[in-house]
Amino acid sequence: MHSRLEAELEQLLDEPVCAAGAREQSTFDSYAARYDGRVVLFGAGKLGRKLLAATARTQIANIVAFADNNTSLRGTRIDGVPVLSVADAAALHGTSAVFVVSIWTAEGAGRFEERIAELRAQGCETVVPFGYLAWKLSGQALPHWAVDMPTKVLKQAAEIRRCARLWADESSQREFVAQLRWRLHFDFEGLPPVASGDQYFPADLIPLREDESFVDCGAFDGDTLQVFLDKCGGRFRSAVCFEPDGGNCERLRRYVATLPPGCRERIAVRQCAVGARDAGVRFTAAGDTSSRVGTGDMVVEGVTLDAALDGIAPSFLKFDIEGAEPEALEGARRIIAGGRPVIAVCVYHTQDHLWQLPLAIQALQPDYRFFLRPYKQVWELVCYAVPAERLSAGYAVD
Repeated sequence: MHSRLEAELEQLLDEPVCAAGAREQSTFDSYAARYDGRVVLFGAGKLGRKLLAATARTQIANIVAFADNNTSLRGTRIDGVPVLSVADAAALHGTSAVFVVSIWTAEGAGRFEERIAELRAQGCETVVPFGYLAWKLSGQALPHWAVDMPTKVLKQAAEIRRCARLWADESSQREFVAQLRWRLHFDFEGLPPVASGDQYFPADLIPLREDESFVDCGAFDGDTLQVFLDKCGGRFRSAVCFEPDGGNCERLRRYVATLPPGCRERIAVRQCAVGARDAGVRFTAAGDTSSRVGTGDMVVEGVTLDAALDGIAPSFLKFDIEGAEPEALEGARRIIAGGRPVIAVCVYHTQDHLWQLPLAIQALQPDYRFFLRPYKQVWELVCYAVPAERLSAGYAVD
C-alpha cells in the first residue's frame, strides 16, 4: 500500500474503541441539542420510516416533519408526521430543527452531499446525514446495509489491515481507505467518483474470452446476463444463472427464450439460492432487487456451487446475492481453490463484507490479484479477484 494511504489507514484505526463509542452517542446530540431534539427527516421512504419508528420507540428525538420531493406524498401523514415539500419544511423548520438526510444513497441519483447542499440552499441551518441519528439509536435502526456502528469496525482492525495489503492498484487502495473512513465517520465527500463502464465486466481490467463459462449468482431478471452476452458478442462456452425469487426467475426465463437458437441452449436457469449447504433456506421474495435469503416464511432450494456445477469448470463467477455472499463462497471452495475463476463479488451489503469477503477468497486461493471499484456512491461496490493471466494486457499493478 502506498505510504500516504497506509498512514491514513493507521490514523483511522488508531481511534480507541471507547472513544468511538462515545462519539456514536454524542455526535447527533452535538447538532440536535440546540433544537431540543426537534428533527425533520429529508426522505419519507423506507429509511425515513425506519428512523421514525426507532425514534418513536426510544424518544431520542422528536420528528416534527418529513421533507420529500415526491409530490404524491405532499399533504399526507406517516404515523401522524406531516410530509412537506422541501421549501415548506425549510420555511417552517429551517432554523428550529435539525434536518437529517434520510435518503439511502442507492435510492436516488447523485451524491449524498448534493442532498445536504439542497437543504442548505433552502435555508436549513443545520443538516446532517442519517448515520449520526442511526448511531444514537444504535440497535434500534442498525445495521442498515453497510451502515453500522463504528466500534464494530475498530474491533476488526487486524482483519482490515490484512485486507489492505491485498489491493493490487492505487485506485483500489484509495477506495478501500475512503470506504473505511465512511464506515467510521460517515464521510461521503471523501468517497472517490464512481467508476465508468460495466459493473461486473470492466474491459480495462478483465477482457472476456471466447470460451468463457459464466456463472451468475443473483441473476435477477437477466440484466447481468444481457450485459455479458453483449460484451462477448455471443461467443461463450456456457452460462448458468441462479435466481431464487420466482417472479425474477420467470422474467429471466422469458428473456432467455427470446435469444437466438445456438445461444439459449448454452444457458441454464436454476431457481435456487447458492450457499454453504445443499439444503432448503428461508427466503423473502419481493419480486425485485430486495429479495433476500435468510429471512421470510418461504423456503427455497439451496445449493452449493461445488455440487451444482459438478462437471462444469466455470471461468467467471459473479455474486450479488443481498448479503449471502460469505456462504456462497464457502460453498464454492473446490471451484475457487482448484479452478481459479475470475470472481466479481459485491461487498456493500453489510459493513464488514468490504474486508471479510476478499480475505475469504484469498484464504481459499492465494494466487489472485484484488481490485475494488464503486459503481454508485457506497452502493454497488464490487471486489474483483483476478488471476494474473486474466488481467488486461499491459495492466500495471502496484
